[in-house]
Amino acid sequence: MFEHKQVYIIGDVHGCYTTLMQLIEQLPNKEKSYLIFVGDLIDRGKDSARVVEFVKNGGYDCIKGNHEAVMVEAYETQNMRDWLSSGNGGEATMSSYVNLTLLNLQDHLTWIKSLPDYLEYDIKDENGKKLFVTHGFGLPFYQSKKPMYLRNNRISKSILYGVQKPLYPYEQNYLQYPVFNVFGHEHFKEPWITKNFCGIDTGCVYDGSLSVLEYPSKRVFTQKYIG
Repeated sequence: MFEHKQVYIIGDVHGCYTTLMQLIEQLPNKEKSYLIFVGDLIDRGKDSARVVEFVKNGGYDCIKGNHEAVMVEAYETQNMRDWLSSGNGGEATMSSYVNLTLLNLQDHLTWIKSLPDYLEYDIKDENGKKLFVTHGFGLPFYQSKKPMYLRNNRISKSILYGVQKPLYPYEQNYLQYPVFNVFGHEHFKEPWITKNFCGIDTGCVYDGSLSVLEYPSKRVFTQKYIG
């Protein structure tokens, strides 16, 4: 039996440390809450190093997002150009480590490399579905659990209802799977919640807001971007 009555799944932070702290202040147990991050802790925002340090030192669960994967690849291959010139926000991340010289970048990279591609919890919602957390929309790949698909897949209403062909080969009948998928990666004006999934990224770093889903109640907390 899972010991926590409620868990809190937080959307893409993208280096917005101050916004994250204010969001956590809204939660019933604040930093003592069972926090789960969907990945993309880094890039674009100014405080990526502080965000990683907070999540790492807090022992919170976290998914490896596509931005973490790109960062690790850049350092492992020493091909920094793609990360820094692709518009992914790598420059801001590098600057955040320059500004916080006491933090050990190598320790952070080692931790990031260890992050999982998905997390599954035996916590059931009102429909009896267990919690399945991924970075991209992962429900159509629940059986295969291929990292690239779980990390990079995007969802739209047209794809969901079969009007447009998905980028990746969706598994058949995925809406019947016994899990509730919470994911980030693709941002919406407000969390997109159905009986099968929740897109929790609300574009904080784009002057939107940072959102968190309380599970299994599915109550939402949001914090407008403040940096």
